[in-house]
Amino acid sequence: MEEVEKKDNTKKQLNFLSWEDAKKEAKKFLQNFTLKEKISLMYGSALNPMKRCVGQIEPIKVGWFNKGVKFAGIKFDDGPTGPRFQKGLTNSWPAPINLASTFNKELVYEVGKAQGYDFYHTGINVALTPCINLLRVPQGGRIFEGYGENPFLTGELCVELIKGIQSNGVIACAKHFIGNEQEKYRIASNSIIDERTLMEIYAEPFYKAIKKGDVGCIMCSYNAVNGTLLFKNKLMNEILKEKFGFNGFIISDWYAVNDDSPDSVNNGLDINMPGTISKLPVVYGILNPSFWSKIPKYVEQNLIKEEKINETAERIISTMFKFDQIKYFPKNEYYSQNFITEESKKLNRRVAAESNILLKNENNILPINLQKIEEQNKKYKIALLGIDAFKGNFYGQEPSFSNYIKSKVKADGHLTNGYGSGTTTYNYVIVPYDGIKSKINNFKNIELIPYAKLDKNENEDIETSKKIAEICDLVLIFVHSISGEGCLKIANSFGDRNDLDILHNGNQLIEEISQINQNVIVVINSPGPVNMDWKDKVKGIIFGGFAGQESGNGIADVLFGDVNPSGHLPFVIGKKEQYPSEINGLQEYDLLSSVKNVKIDEFKDTVKYDEGLFIGQYWFDKNNKIPTYYFGYGLSYTQFEFSDLSCNYDKNLKKLTAKYKIKNIGNYDGSAVALLYLTFPSEVENYPIRVLKGFDKYLLKINEIKECLYYSLF
Repeated sequence: MEEVEKKDNTKKQLNFLSWEDAKKEAKKFLQNFTLKEKISLMYGSALNPMKRCVGQIEPIKVGWFNKGVKFAGIKFDDGPTGPRFQKGLTNSWPAPINLASTFNKELVYEVGKAQGYDFYHTGINVALTPCINLLRVPQGGRIFEGYGENPFLTGELCVELIKGIQSNGVIACAKHFIGNEQEKYRIASNSIIDERTLMEIYAEPFYKAIKKGDVGCIMCSYNAVNGTLLFKNKLMNEILKEKFGFNGFIISDWYAVNDDSPDSVNNGLDINMPGTISKLPVVYGILNPSFWSKIPKYVEQNLIKEEKINETAERIISTMFKFDQIKYFPKNEYYSQNFITEESKKLNRRVAAESNILLKNENNILPINLQKIEEQNKKYKIALLGIDAFKGNFYGQEPSFSNYIKSKVKADGHLTNGYGSGTTTYNYVIVPYDGIKSKINNFKNIELIPYAKLDKNENEDIETSKKIAEICDLVLIFVHSISGEGCLKIANSFGDRNDLDILHNGNQLIEEISQINQNVIVVINSPGPVNMDWKDKVKGIIFGGFAGQESGNGIADVLFGDVNPSGHLPFVIGKKEQYPSEINGLQEYDLLSSVKNVKIDEFKDTVKYDEGLFIGQYWFDKNNKIPTYYFGYGLSYTQFEFSDLSCNYDKNLKKLTAKYKIKNIGNYDGSAVALLYLTFPSEVENYPIRVLKGFDKYLLKINEIKECLYYSLF
């Protein structure tokens, strides 16, 4: 790896512009661009994908032997947990579903800011994050990349991530617009969504990203909505650019553009990525002509107005001016700098701990007081069981390209992420065994007995685990489930999960261990809901999600009381049959079948959003269904008392104000999450019983009282 000049490695003071000023600068900048050069801004080259970025717009060079540079180009890179394909130089952050479970806006902003630093200094102009599709179906493959089921929570938190990323001069890209809540046949599926549901549920996070986050880029999805594929769907113009006033540019998902119709440009798509023809999104680097190679001809035939090309070029360049990428941006993406610092580790670990959700704590079995146990001056044994507690061959890191094609990856160790474009190349990972062992190393009377069967068979050795549990005072069981992008087969499914079961006979392990030991604590690492038929048989349950490179330290901090858990569920957990919809026939589905012999505008699957506004907890409320755990559920080692709630709505300002008090009445300092729900008048027909319209998080010391004020504009 080449060393770069020090000046390229030093971030200069950024000069952000208003959109108005950025547009003026863009007009001046483009004055000497030919029509051909403007069109070249509108599609990628596919020269760099799967190396150090996933796609790029080529530089425009001028002069003899291309010595001069008229435009430096644009580099795009995934994604939701940090820069992808950086050979372990950058941080691997907890998955967005974990950010959501913190319910902490300030913390999400700090993560966005840290991610923006990494993207900026690896030369990435556009970070392909946040993913703000909703958890409509609990088996959905990419739910770990999103912020849960609720459009309000998702919108508010994605705004903070966007602000954080863009504060460092990197353009954030909100994705995937719209109706892409599953992986099955996403390339050839048709989402049927009525207008009210589309606007009030699925478009709300995009509205927030534009109006409050000032996001610079939006990615359209592969699927169709109501019969028209998104890359040429008029919803891009009608909703994003006209109704929401989006000033930035819209890009396609990779290889989503599958015909040369002028409708894509005319209906609002600004950039075709990565710009080459392919029906398979995993086949990178095939240098075929772009479907958009006919644009000059269409302009000549007046099928695309030249004014449209000018507008598109101005959108792209003005966005770069707004975030100060034209005058100064790192010129070389191959930095030798390692961005993992003590500060980034500390933030990563904080998020990992704060995102853990305490679901059950019978008889206050948690936190584990090591000092008190040691003082009893007798041997105390802790069993550490389950595949997920240990290092395996895969923990969420980026698999090799050959493994993508051959689907040879096994989820055989601790999971810190899902798979696909939502993951990274890890520099390191702290697994639970590492974090727990470091806590008990200095205690002479406490012995850790670790065991799991990590081999090709993958399933747990339950009999050996039972023998260990019989001789131990406390049992910690780590189990997991996995999902990802529909490009890799793990656990017999491509992307979407076949069911909500725990992998590797994990349910059986918990059931049998709980019969022989009364002190069992279960930690679940999963992208979303899992079946918990065993929940009444154990004393403690923690939902850990996918917690990134410091995952093991984060969970150890919670288990042993260094951190008081304050995570809350960003989705409802229920049984599979309680949800309004599911994904059928996954076992018969694979990536090749999803695109094989697909003709343009021919759909292999129709996804009907018949539940309308009643997504997640709203569906459970409407139908009087009792879930395993409610949306927003989360325990603490302390207790909080809420009182003196008063609300006011100013019709003129369209401003809702809520005042209330919170008191910590327990024995630990801790953070309380306040959720504000509204019930709308009965004349508002067919509406959820209670709708989340506000949330805040407060740290309170023992006996501390806080007078809280929350307001929201409608």
